[in-house]
Amino acid sequence: MHFLLYVCLPAEEAKTSLQARRKACRYLVQEHFVGAGRFCGHCDYFSVGGRYSGMLTLLRLKGLHPREFLLFLKQYRETEASLGCKLFKKSFPNFSGRIPVGRFDVEFDGYEDDAQLMDKILFAQLKAGFNDYVTNAVAFEKPNVIFTDLDETQWPKTVKDAAGRYWVVAIAYHD
Repeated sequence: MHFLLYVCLPAEEAKTSLQARRKACRYLVQEHFVGAGRFCGHCDYFSVGGRYSGMLTLLRLKGLHPREFLLFLKQYRETEASLGCKLFKKSFPNFSGRIPVGRFDVEFDGYEDDAQLMDKILFAQLKAGFNDYVTNAVAFEKPNVIFTDLDETQWPKTVKDAAGRYWVVAIAYHD
């Protein structure tokens, strides 16, 4: 099965999206996400973004345009993958940037938007998934969010505690 994990690391640990993505990968390797250790070899493979590349951008759209997003998601799930980009352009005609769906050529380090600084929108979309453990979460259900430097007694409680203070990195993994 394929799952989605969001890794949050302190903003001061990376100046750019690429640095944040690489730092999150190093953290997962050090914690034996793929072997024995904190996560007890939770998966056999992971990458930044992967099949979930663009998820942070989609979460932003979900927060900013909930009605349009829900309509898009319903239609997207009923559409062939090859038509997803066309449907996205139709659903969000004013969107600029890399389209967050239909990414089939994702490298291990993912794309620029696979790591973003936490803000009000991402905090609202991810807060329900703050966790000390990795759980097998999939897109658009309850997220699974871990922090590289915090335990459950220290998780951000408000937007003020989190906005601009953490990079969020989307990790796709296979179990």
